[in-house]
Amino acid sequence: MMIGWQACVHKEQYGGASHHPVARALYIIFTLVLFGVVLLAGRMSYRHWKVLSNISSVFRAEGYERKEYMALAGLFLSCTLGAGIFWLFLPLLILQQCLRAH
Repeated sequence: MMIGWQACVHKEQYGGASHHPVARALYIIFTLVLFGVVLLAGRMSYRHWKVLSNISSVFRAEGYERKEYMALAGLFLSCTLGAGIFWLFLPLLILQQCLRAH
């Protein structure tokens, strides 16, 4: 967000969005593919944890055995990666709005 804000204020680009529409479309497609992979991995980890665990809530989850722990770690890592991909995608949208405003 700070990079996007700095780019709007100072009319600079630190990376991300390009002036060319094909480059922007490729960035969006690549981001959506990565986000889809993260969602698929998170869903797989959640289902695997659900099969291994007898706890019904993720908020009270504990990984007692190695397989259960790895499934739970995969779920948390997928959530973290998904949030990171989302935050890296936001400046792409902000920079395009700045380019239109200038």
